[in-house]
Amino acid sequence: LAEIAARPDVAATPPRSYVAAGEVGPSLLALIEREAVDVLVMTTRRRRHLARWVLGSVADYLLQQAPAPVLLVRHQED
Repeated sequence: LAEIAARPDVAATPPRSYVAAGEVGPSLLALIEREAVDVLVMTTRRRRHLARWVLGSVADYLLQQAPAPVLLVRHQED
C-alpha cells in the first residue's frame, strides 16, 4: 500500500498512517469517524467458517459499521 499511496496519480492529498490500540473493529471505527476517512482499504485473509464464527471478522464488522466506503483486497497466498 505504501508504494501505491506514494504515486502522485492516486491522491491529491497524501494518505496518512495511524496506530490504534484496543479491540480492532471498534478502534478502527473510532479512527475512521474521528479522522473523517474518505475510504478504508484493507486486506482480508481466508479463514475457515468455524474460526470466522468463533473469532468474528473485522472486515465484516467494518463493512456494516463504517461511515465510509470499504475496499477489501483479498490476500494472495504465495
